[in-house]
This record gives sequence, C-alpha cells and structure tokens, in this order.
Amino acid sequence: MEYSGDKNHRSLKKLRELFSFPMDIVFPRFCVICKQEGGFICPKCWEKIKEEELSCPYCHKINFSGKFCSSHKRHSSFDGLIFISQFDSLAKNVVYAFKYQGLRGLAKPLGLLMAERLRRHSVFKENPVLVPVPIFITKRWQRGFNQAELLALEIAQRTGLECFPLILKIKKTISQTKLKRKERIENIKGAFELSAKSFAFRGRSFVLVDDVYTTGATFNEMAKELKKLAPLSIWGLSFARGS
Repeated sequence: MEYSGDKNHRSLKKLRELFSFPMDIVFPRFCVICKQEGGFICPKCWEKIKEEELSCPYCHKINFSGKFCSSHKRHSSFDGLIFISQFDSLAKNVVYAFKYQGLRGLAKPLGLLMAERLRRHSVFKENPVLVPVPIFITKRWQRGFNQAELLALEIAQRTGLECFPLILKIKKTISQTKLKRKERIENIKGAFELSAKSFAFRGRSFVLVDDVYTTGATFNEMAKELKKLAPLSIWGLSFARGS
C-alpha cells in the first residue's frame, strides 16, 4: 500500500482541479485565505496546501505510515495519525472559518482531501468505521453543528465507509486551544463513553475524525473507550496537525 510520493501530489492536483468552487451569483463567496471572490478557497490558495509526509505523532520522525515509533507507542491508546497539512497560518484560517464562522461548506473540500489520503492508507483495507470526535451538547447548540461530524460524513460519502457516533461526550470541558499538554490530558480525562449501540461494532477497526490534531489527548481518551470493543486497530484522521 502506497502512503506518499509523487502520486500523492498528482492526486492533490486532480482534486483541486475537480473542486473549483463556482461563484454563486446571488451570494458570492470569498476565499477564506486571500479574500478573493469566487469560492471558499480559490485555486491559488489550494495550491499552497501541501500534503505532508506521515510521521510518528509523538516525535514527528517520518515513517510514511503515521504509526507511533515503538519507543513512543506507550504514550498512546491508538495506533497512529493520518493527516493532510501542518497547522500553519493557512490551515488556521481555513479551520477558523469552518469552525467559528459557520462556513459548513468547507467540510466538502476538506473531507475530500482527507478521504483521498485515507484511501491510500493500509487501514482502509480493514474497512474501518469512521468515528467523529463528539462535542458537548451545549456547545453543539451554540455552534449549530459538529465540524468533526460534517467531515466524517463527507469522508464516508467519498469512501463508502460506515460512519457512526460511537463515542458520546458526557463531560463539559473548557477549550483545549490554550492549554499545555498536561492540562489538555487532565481536562479531557473521563469526558467520553461508548454509546449504547457501540458493541455491535466489536472487533472492527476504527478511524477517529477531527479537524485538527495537536497533542492527541482527545483521540487518546476516545481510544481508551474503543479498546473495550477489542478493536483490530484504531487510527486518527485530521485535516491539520499542530506542532
């Protein structure tokens, strides 16, 4: 199974050419990055989104699979991370517009890129179940949607994989954005539990879906719950990865 290389870049180029947001005459769209009229993300800005080589999520040593190094696996309950871009200024603009400005339409291009990378990964052969990162009910009411769920549904549509909310968020937590690593781990501890229907998926592989991966604290807590289902494997999938 091929993880990276020249074919990756050709695939990204084809996707960008395919997804060329036509301008809506009544409600014109503007690029969330350069503010030019014509689409949520214009073709020039799409070209700036670089598909990074996969690496150990803990030490960032390139290994082309995204698995944790053998010496760092003890830090995590999931197998590794699949992602598209670094969480640089460009990715931050896109994610901010998606999550906080309510531009739900961005789920389509982001989900498309994530789906294509997932297709090329070995875990895809295991027919994994997509599991979006849940948000607490009050935050969902305030925001009106769960960005991870929109991404997971888009990926499911593009890949034919199943998508189910197997994990529920039962604890209200503060935003992880400005917390340090240890604070993130403590903040999210005990925040999740398996849904009532989750045991029907016992023995399957799972892919956790979110917009941004930073320390892995959220994926790790979700994976601890999914371990109760004796999974074949558990992977994380995000659009961007923070440092």
